[in-house]
Amino acid sequence: MSTVLQKTMYEVLHNKLYDPKWVEILLACIQKYEDRFFPEWYQSIFFQLEYNQSPFSIYDAYGLLCLHTELGNGKIVYCEVHLGERPSSDRHISEINTKLQKLWYRI
Repeated sequence: MSTVLQKTMYEVLHNKLYDPKWVEILLACIQKYEDRFFPEWYQSIFFQLEYNQSPFSIYDAYGLLCLHTELGNGKIVYCEVHLGERPSSDRHISEINTKLQKLWYRI
């Protein structure tokens, strides 16, 4: 994430922390994460966290809430792409690009 984007997100979130209702929503989201409320497939749409990874921060909660809202409003579209092989780690960009270039698609 870019530094400018991070700073902006932190500023927006920190301003929301003055509102007790937002704090309650964020803490409820963190609790739901810790209770494994979100199925792993759904969580993996937004994050590369696994339930055994922690902590799930207040920033993660805010990001999840924002993305969940946009998905629900139809502003984000989700689809799965089946490569026919195991996905690569994000840090292996050239390997990922090679796999994606093998896909057949129509525009």
